[in-house]
Amino acid sequence: MSSPTTRAPRQRTLASSSSRAWRAVKRSWQSAARTPRSLLAAIETPAPLPQISTPSSTCPSRTAVPTARA
Repeated sequence: MSSPTTRAPRQRTLASSSSRAWRAVKRSWQSAARTPRSLLAAIETPAPLPQISTPSSTCPSRTAVPTARA
């Protein structure tokens, strides 16, 4: 009489833990590639350049009002 062949529980545990470890590595790699939307918003928004303009007139009365408004 021959008895049915069964796998040892240790082999199943090893295969199961190896599978879980592989999934964990795969998931951690996938999540590392994601970037939060708030970070993207901060990166993609350019900072405005300072406005530097030269007065078109050298007369102080013509440049005083625009300078006071700025």
